[in-house]
Amino acid sequence: LYFQNRIQVPFSQDTILKKLGLILMFTNKLQEITQNNQPVNQKITQLQNQYDTSQGILNLTRTAFTNEQQECH
Repeated sequence: LYFQNRIQVPFSQDTILKKLGLILMFTNKLQEITQNNQPVNQKITQLQNQYDTSQGILNLTRTAFTNEQQECH
């Protein structure tokens, strides 16, 4: 395979096409993995939000309890 400046490339056109085919195959596989991971990522986000909400409720409860303790004394 020659370019305009006549430098020879050490790969034949066939080899390059095979490598491009492999790249395409791996790209499709990665895309498939990404799509399969989407529900997992959504679940992680959901759990993080639930955790944050729980922490918020816990902090409010702690504050209310502390205030109540101070009012009693």
